[in-house]
This record gives sequence, structure tokens and C-alpha cells, in this order.
Amino acid sequence: MTTLTKFVVLEDDDLLGGLLEQWLLREFPGSSVRRFLNATTLRAGITDLAAETDVFIADVRLQDGDGVDVAVELRKAAGTDVSTVIMSGRPTADLFNRMSSSLQTGWAFILKQSSGMNTLRQAISVVQNGMVMVDPQLHNSGNSSEVDQLLSEPERDILKRVAEGKSNKTIAGELFTSEKTVERHLSSTYAKLNLEGRSKSLNPRVVASLRYLGLL
Repeated sequence: MTTLTKFVVLEDDDLLGGLLEQWLLREFPGSSVRRFLNATTLRAGITDLAAETDVFIADVRLQDGDGVDVAVELRKAAGTDVSTVIMSGRPTADLFNRMSSSLQTGWAFILKQSSGMNTLRQAISVVQNGMVMVDPQLHNSGNSSEVDQLLSEPERDILKRVAEGKSNKTIAGELFTSEKTVERHLSSTYAKLNLEGRSKSLNPRVVASLRYLGLL
């Protein structure tokens, strides 16, 4: 049975937003797309909109706001973690720190200029499963040598797969091991990166992934 998804798109480039809407309707038959050209209009009806949103896709840089801020407001209005895909042509230095602390889980970041539709399709799947994903184009943007030195080879391998938005179950299947083994390696990783017992606003899985990618 096909799952019908309610998409909300916030993109102030009318041409790009229109193309994205057409692609979503084609790739997810029967689903709906509500498109907004500015944050002001979306915010005006955010309470009603929140109850009808499964996946929120937004540009981070808007003429009248910020896509991450709107995503946070939409989640608060919905009372749940609305799946969120954030797009940007040029991510700022603090973007991933803001996303990890404000959105925690169920979000993805993709580059507008270099990401193909396969990346967007993957991002939508990842966020709907409550996971986190960063555009593959950023995976080689500067892995932290400190993280590499701290972690064992199995820990680095698992963390790489976590950073790709994969669940523990999927990782275990790929590595022909058990979920408990994956969990054990991740617990060790969090301890080595001093992420255990941190504030609840920081998800250790997300922070560890971003550090592995050199984004935090």
C-alpha cells in the first residue's frame, strides 16, 4: 500500500519551488504539496499547517526569515518532530550546530547546487525514519583528524554509516553483525567523544556524526 505524504515546501525562488513541487508529485503519487514563497505567509497559518505536514522542505536563506527557524516553529506548532529537509547553496559555519541543537533528529541537509534528485529522495526517506543525513558532497569536507585518532576502525566505519543516515539495524545488516554490537561500538564512540550525559538538547548520535564529517 502506497503511503501518501503531505509535503510543505518553503522556497522563495519561484522557479525552483515549482520544479520541486512537480518532482514531488511525480515521485510520490497521490501525495500533496503546499508551496510557500516566503516565511511570513507560512507563519500566518502555521497552526493549521502543522497538523497537515509530514515532510517540510525549506531553503535556509529566505528574504524574510530562516528555514531552520521556521522548521523549529512548525515542530512546536505540531507538537511532534515534523520530518525536515533543509537546503542551501552555501551552508554557514554555525548551521549544523543550530540544526543539531534545535531539530535534534529527523532532519537532513542537502546542497542545492550539487545534489541530484536521488540525494533528495534519500533525504526524504531518512527524515521520515527519524534519522539524520548530511549531503554526501560534504562527507569529504574535512573529517576531524582528532576523531580519526580517537576511534577504532570498526567505530569509524559504523560512524561513517550513521552519518549517511542509516539505522542501527541497517548498519548491522551491512556489516553482518548484530544490532547490539553496533550499539556497543556507538556507546564507546560517544564516551570517547565526551558525548555521554550531555544536555538532552544535543543528540549524541547527531553530534558524533557531524564531528566525523568535520562539520562541528
